[in-house]
Amino acid sequence: MFPTLPRLALSLTALLALVPTAIAVPTEPQDTTAALKAAVDGAWRSPPHKARDIYRHPVETLQFFGIQPGMTVIELQPGAGWYTEIIAPFLYAHGHLMEASGPKFAATMKADPAV
Repeated sequence: MFPTLPRLALSLTALLALVPTAIAVPTEPQDTTAALKAAVDGAWRSPPHKARDIYRHPVETLQFFGIQPGMTVIELQPGAGWYTEIIAPFLYAHGHLMEASGPKFAATMKADPAV
């Protein structure tokens, strides 16, 4: 009946699977917001991805999903890596990001291991 509805549900499910780790890093909401903004503003992000921020509202979207620095995030089918460019540096120090992707995106991830 609604052929796009299952794809939309799958996309939303695949966007982020947030699983708190056993040891969560306590942070204030404003600290999380500042860290997300720093990740969104990072120099490592591609200009085409940054141009989409005005439409995708990354800080607000990730806050809606409840992301915190001490979490483990599983990103399914990351596509071109728009969210990955934000989530990877955000979680780098205290959390974990797992990518469920193919070999094409693996090359993107290896290009800048520090991020």
